[in-house]
Amino acid sequence: MGKTLGGLSAYNLISSGGFIGGAGKSLGGLGAGSLISGGGFTGDAGKALGGPGLATKAAAGQLGAVKALQQLGQKLGLGGGGADPSGLLFTLTAGGLPAQTFVVTDFSLSEHFSRPFALEVGLASADSAIDFPLVLDRTATLTILQSGVEQRSVTGIVTRFEQGNTGLHQTTYRMSIRPDLWRTTLRQNSRIFQQLNIAAIITKILKEHSIRDVVFNLRHPHPEREFCVQYQESDFDFLQRLTAEEGIFYFFECSNGRNTLVFADDCGSVPPGIRLPYQPGEASTLGEPAVSSLTSSA
Repeated sequence: MGKTLGGLSAYNLISSGGFIGGAGKSLGGLGAGSLISGGGFTGDAGKALGGPGLATKAAAGQLGAVKALQQLGQKLGLGGGGADPSGLLFTLTAGGLPAQTFVVTDFSLSEHFSRPFALEVGLASADSAIDFPLVLDRTATLTILQSGVEQRSVTGIVTRFEQGNTGLHQTTYRMSIRPDLWRTTLRQNSRIFQQLNIAAIITKILKEHSIRDVVFNLRHPHPEREFCVQYQESDFDFLQRLTAEEGIFYFFECSNGRNTLVFADDCGSVPPGIRLPYQPGEASTLGEPAVSSLTSSA
């Protein structure tokens, strides 16, 4: 963005509250108080400024600044007025909480073959006293919609939930979501499996962890083993070793609030990917999803 305000780009200023894109309909959807909370004006910030009178003035000044940023965002097409140019909207449901409990402020999703995915989500809520047992170890689903149509969803269990600062109208939270397979990392075992093939061994272990949404797309023979030893390994490490020995990999398919674990031994079993243009920079001007950066590691 070429236009700057005091050295910061207009985009940075507008998104500094954290509520960007479809989350809360950008600047227009959450209200000034929420944006101030997201930007770090939280808790009893007014008291630190020297009493109620000064706090009121500070809040009023910040409200005016946010309103100016909202107007600027509308002019630049970066949001506001309840409409997002990309049409993207991110929603999250967790446990037994009402669907409108959380507003997604940011998220990061890491996916690999033969590795549990890791989803980290930043949230805001008008409820400053969410009961943690209603969330922890419960099912959560992040849904990505565009123009009201679901594009992608990710479902897993909540393995970490933390509460952050409380602002004028919103409280921030952070949540870690992992697939059910993550539970296999919590137990170590030593035992012998006899007269079973790999699919039967995997199924037995996963059932012990109440994981039943499993599909085997195996195109090559995997003969029965006379015996197979698990020795002082977590169930997860044992499965990783066993599948590697057999040339099997796995991935996750999420839909309709369910998370299916798929084992395969041929790349033909992998769903086709999507084609994305490469456009370096912070934001795409193509009006469609694009790859903005590439990295490599060893």
